[in-house]
Amino acid sequence: MVSGYRKPYSRRMFLVLMLSIVFTLLLSSSVFAENSYSKEKPFGVGIIVGSPTGISFRYVLNETNGIDVGLAWSVRKNEYLQINGSYIWSNNAYLQKNYDLPISFHYGAGAKMVLGDITQLGIRGIIGVFHVFSRPLVDLLFELEPGITLIPATSFDIDAILGARIFFSI
Repeated sequence: MVSGYRKPYSRRMFLVLMLSIVFTLLLSSSVFAENSYSKEKPFGVGIIVGSPTGISFRYVLNETNGIDVGLAWSVRKNEYLQINGSYIWSNNAYLQKNYDLPISFHYGAGAKMVLGDITQLGIRGIIGVFHVFSRPLVDLLFELEPGITLIPATSFDIDAILGARIFFSI
């Protein structure tokens, strides 16, 4: 490899492209929200940035429950792909009622699979906060995700992410 040579498609360029797509969707009048977060526009897709970075999907089941699925990759030295799924419970009123904060608290549990040099399977928890904007219907979130790898060996890790998803009907 020639010294100083950069790959034509770096992770940074990919992240800039993903952010551009999300902001274009946010500004598009065709995705502006008209109705309820959980009833009329239950499907969300967006990006998560942190450890790991990737794409986040949420399907809202009702006012307090949802299913999250993520497809993410490492931005660290050890490259890997992570696939995860979780069941989410939201407490939409607690922080707003008790502390007058315009954010909601959520938590959940699920599983993850990490594909890299070694395939790993494990369980994970989620604890986080989010805020939902109504026009367009977007949520911004911050999550801590402690996990326990069970296969091939037991170990503990914790991921931290920031993200945004736009919601629409399917």
